[in-house]
Parts: sequence; structure tokens; C-alpha cells
Amino acid sequence: MNRLLTKLKLATFAGLLLSALTMSAHGLKFQGMECPIEERGSCKIFDRHSPVFRDSMSISFDYLALPKSAFGYVFRLAKTLAPDHTCNLSIDRRMGKVVVKLNDEGFRSLITAELDSEELPYHKWTHINVSMDPASDSVYLKVGDRSFVGSFSFQRTNFRPSLVFGISEHVVELPSFCIRDILITDGSKSFFFPLDDMDGTRIYDSKGVCRGHTVNTTWLANEAHQWKQIADIECTKPSGAFYDYDNHELTLYSQEDLISLNISTERMTSRPYANVCPMNILSGTSYVHDGKLYAYELHDWVHGKGTASACLDLSTLRWKALGEERFDGPMHHHAAFMDKYTGEYTMYGGYGNMFFNDVFYAFDGKGHWHLSDISKDDDPQLTPRFFVSSGLDESGRYAYLFGGLGNESGEEVVGRRNFYELHRVDLETRKCEYLWTADWKDDRCVPARGLVVDGNWIYVLCYPEYKTQSTMYLYRFDIRDGSFSKLDSGIPVVSDKVWSSSTMYLDRELGSFVVVSLDVERNLIPRVSVHTLVYPPVMEMKRSWLRDNALIVIIVGNILLLALVCAIVAVVVRRRKSEKRMESDEYILSKSDPNKRIYTYAPAPNSILLFGEFTVIDRRGNDISDAFSPQLRNLLLLLFKYSDSGLSPSRMSSILWPDKDMVKARNSRGVAINSLRNLLSSLRGISLEHVDGIYRIVPDAEFHCDLLEVKSLLADSKSEEALRILSRGKFLRDVQDPVFDSFKADVESIVVTFLENELKIKHSERKHRAVIEISEMLFACDPLNEKALKDCVSSLLSLGRREDALVRYSSFSASWNKLEGEPYPVKFNSL
Repeated sequence: MNRLLTKLKLATFAGLLLSALTMSAHGLKFQGMECPIEERGSCKIFDRHSPVFRDSMSISFDYLALPKSAFGYVFRLAKTLAPDHTCNLSIDRRMGKVVVKLNDEGFRSLITAELDSEELPYHKWTHINVSMDPASDSVYLKVGDRSFVGSFSFQRTNFRPSLVFGISEHVVELPSFCIRDILITDGSKSFFFPLDDMDGTRIYDSKGVCRGHTVNTTWLANEAHQWKQIADIECTKPSGAFYDYDNHELTLYSQEDLISLNISTERMTSRPYANVCPMNILSGTSYVHDGKLYAYELHDWVHGKGTASACLDLSTLRWKALGEERFDGPMHHHAAFMDKYTGEYTMYGGYGNMFFNDVFYAFDGKGHWHLSDISKDDDPQLTPRFFVSSGLDESGRYAYLFGGLGNESGEEVVGRRNFYELHRVDLETRKCEYLWTADWKDDRCVPARGLVVDGNWIYVLCYPEYKTQSTMYLYRFDIRDGSFSKLDSGIPVVSDKVWSSSTMYLDRELGSFVVVSLDVERNLIPRVSVHTLVYPPVMEMKRSWLRDNALIVIIVGNILLLALVCAIVAVVVRRRKSEKRMESDEYILSKSDPNKRIYTYAPAPNSILLFGEFTVIDRRGNDISDAFSPQLRNLLLLLFKYSDSGLSPSRMSSILWPDKDMVKARNSRGVAINSLRNLLSSLRGISLEHVDGIYRIVPDAEFHCDLLEVKSLLADSKSEEALRILSRGKFLRDVQDPVFDSFKADVESIVVTFLENELKIKHSERKHRAVIEISEMLFACDPLNEKALKDCVSSLLSLGRREDALVRYSSFSASWNKLEGEPYPVKFNSL
């Protein structure tokens, strides 16, 4: 059943290609020594049949440390160094530093790497590579940007690895960690394991082949889809909440103390204040700036006058009264953000005393509120409302305002309606701009506090506030056009009182959304729930329905299949006649001109071709590929690899100039960027931009890139045009740099899946010449594809080309013997 689901997953080629080119939340999570042995995880790769890796072997993966266990073994390679020698990798944080060791288990440590904690931090993905080179009797370890070498006298040059992450046999000590993107290669063949599944115990490589199993582990993709409740707290006093990004803590504050919940460890601590809080905390509205908490009450109908705003130094926990300025109403559910251009805290909207607000007010941090100079003159759509969600982009220049509930008059007696608009405030020019209104067809909803801006996307929690008990769902909107998608998993919410609120935070360093909900029932005392979700989230997990209903899909499919049998039988005779006519034509053409190709691709001007030989054609139609040095070519390929997220200067330098210091790397980077810009200027429709500290390739309609065209063609189901491009050869065929291995593996996985599907279609249609050419395309990516061999030989024999069929079989058998270390077990006459 899992294989069926894998095929269903691989059926939508365009969607898969998009996912191959962007980062996604995936991987496996292991529980360490904080758990009983029977609950600790294990992931076995090549547990049934291990391929032979010749002359060398490299294992690389991304590693994420979790702050629960300080010591343990990450993986073991059984009997790999020599017949009786097992290799393992251990990580030890118990002495203040991080010590990573590559061990010859039971004998000695081959490599001891001492790192600062910042070089292998918690909650940040770090790339680890272990390589073995019998030719030089050396082993290599790379952790992030640090490289180490050790020696070992190998007794073999070929490896059949049995790789186990987590507990293995008698080794049960392991830290808590996550892994993803495992790549095992010897240079001539590679196996890539993205670990991007959502359930089950099978481990599939990028080609959809099961090559391992896992026990007691958690799929991170599931944690990026299902909200996890980590706390349910009953407060005893009116309280507010804020998020401490430095310590990764959600903190509740009342007039008596602070209660902090560490999101990593899920541990709670309580701290008393150094002095008495000078103000009455009612609504819990506040913000944090420069290590201080600013709490404010816009209106106090309970106590009347008194301190309306106060400041708490979070390092000394000492309160300071600021002022007594108040508003005529409480301004419930107003939007707010920190303005870096004025250094002031700005709020917009809110509800109180039967009126909706539509004015920007600014707080100076000293106890005084005043009208902000932000102008709404160019944005008449920004009308009075409350339940407005707000957030800043990463640069701090733009504030975004989404949604709301209100009307144009501002008077509640007129009635109210929901808004699904997005407005942008340019804090530098001090002007507002209306962007769009979403095409909303779900239940009437309002957004929670804490809009998160992430590149061209915003994330917003929405819920129907008119229902006492409902569910908040996470939505992702495209800032450019308002299109949106919904996360299926939700958070229960109680919104019976206007004082109740929910706020979302994104801890980028932790890689987690954090949502705190305050359900205020009576006496303004809240019940607090905290939920987390792995970032980036998995939106609209449609294939979960297929997983949950796979048996129904199979039964219905079989019923439909049986219903179609009669129709198939009715037309089979007529179809056979047509096929015989077509076979006759193909037979004559194949014998008369066997070298004539069906699928060819002629590059156009303004083209960069990444399939087959790396080729660049300028605007005049000249081939300028030789002008790209290996370094400039790699820089260009990196920019295509990171085409969606962009490439930071530091990341560029760490990949292309890892052995240079910061100054030399910056100089080399500047020279390379200028050289690449000069070369790209000879093409139309492509530019290299540097915006907000990120380098990004920007193409338009005049520019052609075969990778981008394949993506577009597959999205539009234009398979014939895609086959013409793929006829050029393997993706990045001549690029051997390991930094592109995962990029190549991801794209090749999609290409192989597409070609196998086309091969099946063409074979069923008895289009033999197409089958032969598609098989050759498959062999370029997967030289041991047995399905391609079988169909190719069958088509060659059908066209009377027995000698060519024997040559193809012999070539395949030789490749099999070289790569697998054993003769191909299937005889020619058995195909």
C-alpha cells in the first residue's frame, strides 16, 4: 500500500519539481537518552541489500541538535572500514564545548573535532560529511565549515555499508536530534534520501525505492502540519504574554511575577519581580523593545485613574512607572508594530465605546501617546475596524495590516462586516498603500494577532470570532496577488469574551511558530494554551486523504477497472489494426534511417542550458559557454539552485571560497559577481539583483532556461516539448562539485519519474522509436533502470534491430557489473 501511495505522490510532476527547487520542512526526529531505551529511535539504510561503493565513499546529511541529551552516537557503519571494524560518529556537549568524534568502534578515535557551541548550535541545521579514501588511507570529517582529517589503514577498497542512525545493537546512547537530506556516494553513483515522508516506517530514496526502515522516529513533515500543544496554564491573576526570542521563551507576566515556558525544553520557571508592579494589569497589552517590557492599559474602567503604562527591565526585573495618559475607550484588538524610523510603538484600529478606530497613534516609550504622522490619504480603503493583524517585514521598513471587522462610518450601530484586505505602510515615506482583497469564501473570520511576513508571503491565523468555541487555521497569503492556501490542522480557540486573544510568533532560529491563546473567562483571569508548529509549515496536506483512504481508492479503482474491461475488449481489434499499420511505418523508417531522432532541441538566443552540456547562448546566438570559468559557472548554478530563497553573501562565500578569510572571500566574491554581471549583460531578459542583502537571478519572458522551461511544461502537461529538452542529456552532466549533488538528485528524481511515466505510455502505444529514445534519456540519469532496458530491447526487436538490442543489453550488463560488483542476473532471452 505504501508503494501505491508513493506512486500517487510522484504523479504530479510539476508540483514535485517545484518542491525539488525549494526548501521544505522535512526530516526525521530522534528522541535521545531522556527517554527509555524502547522509545529511542533507529533508522536503518540499506538494511536488505547494500550496493557496492568502489574506491571511496562519502556520507553527508543535515543535522539539527535538540537540547535534551548532551551525549550520544549519531550513526554507525557496520564492518565498513575493514571486515571486523565498525565506524561510528559521536557528539559530546558535556564539557562546555562540542566534541565530535569519528571512531573506529572498540579500537580508537580516528578524528576528534573540538567545536564551539556556535559551530554546532541547537535548533539550526548543520551539514555534516564523513568520507573514506582507501587510496590515501585517510578519513575525513566536515562539520559546517570546519574540516578534519584522520588516518586508517584500509583493508578493502570497496564498501557495502549498513548505515544505522540512532540506536543500533548494543549502542543505545544517543542525543536528541533530527536529520534530513542523506546523500551516500562514491562519485560514480549516488543515493539521496530526502526523508520527506509524513508517516509510515519505510525509508525511500529520491527515486521512490524503499531502501530502509525506521522505528520510533517522528517525521518532521508531520510536525510541520499538526500544531502541538505544549502547555495549558491556569493563571491566578490577570496576565499578559510576550515572546523572548533570545531565550526562546514564552513569558506570562502578572502584577506578581513572570512565568516563562522554554519552547525547546518545555520547562517552566517562575521569577518574582525586584519591586512591586506600579500599574493594574487588565488587558495584558504590551511590547518588548531593547530588553525591556512596556506594558500599557489604554483604558481602565475598573480602577479609574493611576499608572497607565510601565516598563520592566527584563535583566533586573525592576518595574518603572511611565505615565497616566489614557484613551476614552479600551481599543480592543488593535494592531501594533515597532517603528524603527521613529523609535516609537505605533498602533492602529481597535474597538471601544461602540466605535471603531481608524487612526494611527504612537507611544514614545516614556508614557505619552500622540497622533502618528503616518498618512492614510492615499489609502481610503483603510476604514475603521478592529481585529486587525499586523507585522513587519524583516527589513523593518514595511508594516502590513491584514483583515478586520468594522465599517466605513466607525459607528457600531451601523453594523459591521469582515475585511480581507492587505494594506502596507511604508515607514520611511510614512504612507499607506492598499494592496488587494482576498477572494475569501470560507466562514466569516478575523485574524489573530501577530501577522508573520516571510519573503513574498504572509502567515495569518484566522478564526470565526462570533463562535464561542471554534478553530483557528493558519493561512498563507501571497503578498503579490492575494492568493492563499490553508493549513488543514487547526488550533481550538475560545473567543467568548472580547478580552480573549491569540498571538502568533515566528522564532526563525528555533524554526518554529509559537501561538499563545488567552481565554479570559471571568475576573479577567485567563487560561493560557501554547501551541507550536515546525517552520516552514506544510500547507494543504492533500495526500493525507489518500493515505487515510488508500483502501477505498484501491477498491474504487478496481471497480472502475472492471467496468472498463468490456469497453477495452470492444475496441482492441480496431486498435490492433491501427497499431500494425503504425508499426509497419516505424519499421520501414527505423531500418532506412536508424539514427534519425524524434526528440531534438535547438537552443535559442538568450539561453542558459543546464541539461546535458552546460551551454550559454547570447542575444546574437553565439555560444559563450567557454567564457564561464569553473568558478563563474558554479556561482551561476548556485544562484539557480537558490532561485526562490536567494543567496546571501556569507553563504556564497562559505561554498565557493571556504578556505579564505573574510576579507579575501569578500574581494573574491566582488570580482566574481562583477564578472558574472558582465557576462549576463550579453543576454536579454536576465539580471543579477542584490536586494535586502540577498543575491537573486531575475528572469523575464525574453530569457530561456531549460530547467525553468521543463518546470513550466510539466505544470502544463506538455510532455512532448519537455522530452525535447531532456534529450540534451543528464541534468548538470559535467558538474562534479558535491555541493550540487542534492540539487542534481532532486531534479533527476523528478525527471526519472516523468520519463518512466512517458516510457510506460509510449510502450503501451507501441511507439517503439520513442521508447528507444526515452530509454536512452533514462539511462543517462539511471544507468541501471531495468524497466528502461526491458522496454528498449523489446522495441528494438519489434523494429527488427536485434543487433542493436544485443549491444544495448551488453552495455547495460557491463554497467551493472561495474556498479553492483556482480554479473547482471537476467539473461537476454528472458527480457
